[in-house]
Amino acid sequence: RVVAITDREDLDCFELVRPDEVFTRLPRAIRNLVELERLRARVAQERQTVQYLNQIGLALSAITDRQELLEAILLHSREAVKADGGTIYLKGHDDRIYFSAAQNDTLEFEPTKSSMPIDDNSLAGFVASSNELLNIDDVYKVPADAPYQPNLKFDEASGYRTRSMLLVPMRDRDHGVIGVLALVNRKPHFGVPIADFSRCLPFGEAHVALAGSIASQAAVALENYR
Repeated sequence: RVVAITDREDLDCFELVRPDEVFTRLPRAIRNLVELERLRARVAQERQTVQYLNQIGLALSAITDRQELLEAILLHSREAVKADGGTIYLKGHDDRIYFSAAQNDTLEFEPTKSSMPIDDNSLAGFVASSNELLNIDDVYKVPADAPYQPNLKFDEASGYRTRSMLLVPMRDRDHGVIGVLALVNRKPHFGVPIADFSRCLPFGEAHVALAGSIASQAAVALENYR
């Protein structure tokens, strides 16, 4: 797409600017072209997102094994937002959330605890209690007076460095929390282990919306499984 500076009127381009109008019309023509391209890119991204969510929905509906379903939910979620790691916590009947699936491209691990209380002493516990999502650029910079506090014992024990975190409540049809989807350390390329944790990226608004949509699909799939 081109803004042409010419006296000709037979060219197929975005806009024609006469040489004697360069200083008055060219800046506006360029701004219009940039805005149009941004709009095209946004529409294309939204279409791609809808297609991706449809593919995830079809994939989840075809799974009949519960653990396989949880692993698929987590894998699709991580791939969608390029998260290095992730965990799914499911709410029990005893005011606790249970580690149900965990994945990480950089570090192989098994959860050291099977469950944790639904309270403010962990990020996942806070999300399960408040029914609100959390999007944190750096968990080590959470203010001491914040209504939630990260549990960094895993980092201390493993040498891993958790930076950005996105935690989304998984809600049933009555808007009640049945679990929490936690995604860790967004990175430039999915599936590649992190060599330098300082290069981890924050989760943006588009990632929040996408993870929320996947969490909703996941909750429906889990409810149907039950």
